[in-house]
Amino acid sequence: MGTGGGGAEMRICIIFDKVSRGDQLTTGTYLERAFQRLGHSVIHINPTAGAIIPEGMDFYMVVDDGIPYTINPKGKRMAYWAIDTHIAMDMQVQKSSNAEWIFAAQYDGGKALSELSNRRVSWLPLACDPDIHSAPNAKEKLYDISFIGNVRPNIMSKRIDVIDAVFKEVPDFIYGQRPIVEAIDLFGKSRIVLNCSIGNDLNMRVFEGLCSGSMLLTDKIPNIMRLFDNLHHLVMYDDADGAAKLARYYLENPDEREEIAKKGRACVIENHTYLHRAKQILETIGV
Repeated sequence: MGTGGGGAEMRICIIFDKVSRGDQLTTGTYLERAFQRLGHSVIHINPTAGAIIPEGMDFYMVVDDGIPYTINPKGKRMAYWAIDTHIAMDMQVQKSSNAEWIFAAQYDGGKALSELSNRRVSWLPLACDPDIHSAPNAKEKLYDISFIGNVRPNIMSKRIDVIDAVFKEVPDFIYGQRPIVEAIDLFGKSRIVLNCSIGNDLNMRVFEGLCSGSMLLTDKIPNIMRLFDNLHHLVMYDDADGAAKLARYYLENPDEREEIAKKGRACVIENHTYLHRAKQILETIGV
């Protein structure tokens, strides 16, 4: 069976937690789907105590899931994708310690991880899955703006400031945590998807919001311009007041907003899907 990316079918063991999150869609899930779509045979292992790592695989892919554990491949070829370098660097150093190849979703986090571990780390940003994140049922926009994510005030003060400012300017605002399927639907039914990062992370919301076909309004995340153009693929704000003013401007100028949304969606589908990330992993490990 062909891979769609060159090379023969591979046997891949992918390791990440599915149990504690109730088998929700996660980065590991999306990557697993991408390897399968490329024609590879993929076995998922949940990293529970006593889990048996199967023999005879071509390589072992561990995806960061926010849970501290160490996989010892005992001579097997292992790759590790670090996600939360911005909030849990010690864990990333620990979990990548036995990997032959290390990837990091955050550009600066990858550089820091490389220095701390004295290992080579490749930048592998997060991505979207157009089959999942395209919000196909969003035939009309029902809301002006949405933010889907954690809004606990005790640990999200910057985010709360942004949401408060935007809400005062645009009362038709949906925000808070939602299951992923509902979140995708809300993204697609919103005229604007708002993003506010934690620790300047280039998060999943950036790629999924762009893929939804709605305009993304995001804070100025370091290195985001390596992937996207401001006012071409998305719109970036400096502070809470700036976010509110830009939200109002683009709601009052729908032609500009929809043109940016259209170009942003095209950009992620052409360059930033999990198929692209899976191919980059395989190219890096030399298969």
